[in-house]
Amino acid sequence: MKFPKLPKNKWVIALTLLVVFVVGLYGIQYLQSKWMMESFAGNGVCDRVFEKPTFVLYYASWCPHCKKMMPAWDKFASEWKSNKVVVEKVDLAEDENACLKDKWSIESYPTILLHKPKVDKPVEYPKSNEREAGAFASWLKEKSA
Repeated sequence: MKFPKLPKNKWVIALTLLVVFVVGLYGIQYLQSKWMMESFAGNGVCDRVFEKPTFVLYYASWCPHCKKMMPAWDKFASEWKSNKVVVEKVDLAEDENACLKDKWSIESYPTILLHKPKVDKPVEYPKSNEREAGAFASWLKEKSA
């Protein structure tokens, strides 16, 4: 394979741009993974230590009940104004999160749990409760008081 003849300085520029591009790609991937895992401790998702009360929706992306409830959860999460309780959602259909199903004894989707610091067993949002933003907020205020 023949490369076009370029003056020395253009090869240096081309090589520098290639290095910057490759380093940039890996840097972006690193920052994304660091951002997504910043609240996790230990070696992985299943080793997580909750340092603040955390209200988590455990769902499966393929689940029709989860899909139906997701707009209400997203509305609740965007409107929740407490820095005492963190609101999250975790897709258990993703391989890296699958271990959480056994860890928290999740038998059906969606399952909503309130994890409290230094407490091994989370409090489950009752399946009989409404699946609406206002109901989530009321229950959480009551349980986190």
